[in-house]
Amino acid sequence: MKRWLAVVMGGLVVVSVAVVETAVACTAAGKDTHVGVVTQVNAAGRQLTIKDAETGSAISFVSESTLIAPLKIGDQIVVSYEAKDGKLVAKQIKS
Repeated sequence: MKRWLAVVMGGLVVVSVAVVETAVACTAAGKDTHVGVVTQVNAAGRQLTIKDAETGSAISFVSESTLIAPLKIGDQIVVSYEAKDGKLVAKQIKS
């Protein structure tokens, strides 16, 4: 019983640390920057959606197709953006 409890508690510590590290990633990235995983890419439509690492929410951006075209679903990226006309416009994308 003690061994099982130690394994469970150890697993909870690992999960908690992983969640904290992910949450810090977006906050630490700076103003007007999001870190996340690509969930949708539409280079022709100039649209990109990520799952934000900090909140888990979907965040959509518009940008030049040349920035979006090389991306694939599942890529982990950092997006620097500006808000313009009610949209988030990706200015720089790093893998």
